[in-house]
Amino acid sequence: MSKGNDILLVSLPWGSIEQPSLAFGLIKALLAREGMGADVRYCNLEFAATVGLELYRSLKDRDVLACDWIFAEAAFGPFREPSEFLGFLARRGYPEEDLQRWARVQAAAAPFIEQCAQSIDWKRYRVVGFTTTMVQSLASLALARRAKELNPELRIVFGGANCEGEMGVAMLENFEFIDVVARRDCDGLVGELFSRLREGRSLQGLQVCYREQGAVHIAEMPPIFHDLDRNPFPDYDDYFEQLRSMPYAKDVHVNIVFEGSRGCWYGQKIPCTFCAVNGSSMEYRAKSPGRLVDELAHLAERHGVTWFGAADNILDHRSQAELCRAIEARIPNAKIFFDVKSNLTRKQLIAMKRAGIDEVQPGIESFSTHVLKLMQKGVTGIRNIHVLRMFAEVGIWPMWNYLYGFPGERPSDYTGLMEFANPGLFHLPAPYVGFGLSMMRFSEYFNKPEAMGVRIRGPLPHYQYIFNLPPEQVFRLAYYFEYDYLDGYDPAPVGNLVVATTKAWNYAYYARKISLKATLEGQDVIISDDRFGKRQVHRLTGLAAHLYRVLERPRKPDAAAPLLAARCSADYLREGGVRGVRDILHQLRAARLVFTEGEQDVAIAVPEDPDVFWYFDGRPSVAEALPATAGDGRPKPSLLHWKVEHLYR
Repeated sequence: MSKGNDILLVSLPWGSIEQPSLAFGLIKALLAREGMGADVRYCNLEFAATVGLELYRSLKDRDVLACDWIFAEAAFGPFREPSEFLGFLARRGYPEEDLQRWARVQAAAAPFIEQCAQSIDWKRYRVVGFTTTMVQSLASLALARRAKELNPELRIVFGGANCEGEMGVAMLENFEFIDVVARRDCDGLVGELFSRLREGRSLQGLQVCYREQGAVHIAEMPPIFHDLDRNPFPDYDDYFEQLRSMPYAKDVHVNIVFEGSRGCWYGQKIPCTFCAVNGSSMEYRAKSPGRLVDELAHLAERHGVTWFGAADNILDHRSQAELCRAIEARIPNAKIFFDVKSNLTRKQLIAMKRAGIDEVQPGIESFSTHVLKLMQKGVTGIRNIHVLRMFAEVGIWPMWNYLYGFPGERPSDYTGLMEFANPGLFHLPAPYVGFGLSMMRFSEYFNKPEAMGVRIRGPLPHYQYIFNLPPEQVFRLAYYFEYDYLDGYDPAPVGNLVVATTKAWNYAYYARKISLKATLEGQDVIISDDRFGKRQVHRLTGLAAHLYRVLERPRKPDAAAPLLAARCSADYLREGGVRGVRDILHQLRAARLVFTEGEQDVAIAVPEDPDVFWYFDGRPSVAEALPATAGDGRPKPSLLHWKVEHLYR
């Protein structure tokens, strides 16, 4: 850290260990462009050293509100006994082992905050910034309060996801040690804001919420920032310097977070009903492919890292092909994580794999077209299974969850599908978890609950152990809420089924490594199947073999028939034409070798050589052929390895 800098940015738990803070990296670079220096302190790295890297990771993924509770006493003082919250979690079914872990980490939280407070020379700084993204609100409040006590002249700025909209106003009004809350896109005013704070000038006219001379001033949120190309490359030097000093540094494989876009091009047209990640800024805007690849190349060269994680809510479909070609050409050994929409084509997936985009969050969510319509996902269940099989073929690991609990759903949306999936789909990449609809601020369900079939009861009960504030203020600060179904629906039975199936699927895929493999033997299709505990071999000949290969994508019998008539006319006529196709489909369905939705079927076996198996007239062109890195049909994560590695160690 530079001795001359008078701005400090502090990242608290539960910020990522594997990634630097995108917000602080960008703010530091924006300030540097205006001639101001800033230090970034990664206290989250220090807390991981205090409690242990694996424990830090595992708790962060177990329950986000429990992670906030860990720092509640540090923020507010002892207003509830820890045993009360732990008892609350116990009644919700958490195992004793988890409770002990949370108790141990909670006991370390307040001393850790005090240690951080004492280790920083607050007198050096005029302005200190905190972020509330990544479950950092309570830890940030705790340290900000102590910082102000140690230097009352400090100007303290809060920002991040939990300062969006009404939450940001409530944050400023309830915590007097906060001077400024920045909401939404502040790229265009960062320089002016910090310049005025350093010089003690009024913030009047700036589109931030602020406190001046004891009065709170609430401004409208700034306009959406469109010209992302204008932003500088983020400065992550502080993160890498501090990570090197951590005792666990050799166990962390860094993936650099970057930003290619903001908002959601799909949600801008049709918002997914449960999604809340975009807050009030759904409008989509993206960096140009050339500008984005320049940034990735710069970061790779500066830090010697070619693993990247996109902060984007969705990959830009307009420039996807151009972006993939540019990454492949300039950063040939990249490994990149992106959020994507699940309606991807084989050609798009192959281009992504060639560019190193081999971990994605595709938003699959369900295999029920009815439930997907309730979510407004704009995709069908059979299409989701098709893309899941293609992920396996191409070697892209999908991070996805199976959701339930949507108003208007039916038990029949789950029972048959879960029965088929277990074990019919257990050879395909497993959902990470199964969980019910979360009522989140900014979602369609929150914004218009009655119209969506729910009634909001109030914040989740966790918050009474987190914020020592009146209920009406907790409501303003809360992100997660309790709700009732207007028709009295109880999702517990289907929820139990989904959760049980998801757990069994994870074990089958990662630990048992069950498979459903397809190969060609001459014109015959040989399918090796060990999903049911004992290996079976299915030999498809004649029309059946050709039909299975035609079902690379979802098709109806009437759509498959002309293709078969053209490719194997003798077999097609000899075996009864369309009637024969329907008879074969009946057999394939009985063996669970295809997935059926309505009149459509799609093959679900993973070919050992997809380029040969799916192409009747020889191998595809070089551009459409699988790269050598496609793997063995069983992708697993590298960037997010800790999420599932305990299942296959």
